[in-house]
Amino acid sequence: MDEMLDHEGTNKKWEKFLNKESEYYDGIVEDFYKSIFRSLPMIPSDIYKELIKFGQESTQFITSAFDKDEDLTVKAHEKLDQSLRTVISLIRNDLNVDKLNVTLSKRLK
Repeated sequence: MDEMLDHEGTNKKWEKFLNKESEYYDGIVEDFYKSIFRSLPMIPSDIYKELIKFGQESTQFITSAFDKDEDLTVKAHEKLDQSLRTVISLIRNDLNVDKLNVTLSKRLK
């Protein structure tokens, strides 16, 4: 993203660079959504909804970098980070990771 924010050159060079990079990042987001939909039968609805939100926040973050607006990009990154933390928390709760860690610690002693 720094590359996009700091890109120097003419508008024509910027558009060429933007088109190349946007194809790459669009492909990553598309693969992310495909992974979600393939796993849909195994994903609880609250996690599914937050994963979709994370995908949307990812797209917004990428778009903000393409706009070359640093303030917008920082805000989009903060939202993306919060969305990721929420996904992680939901998954940890669903898997009872904290309880599992306590149980494993007791067995290892």
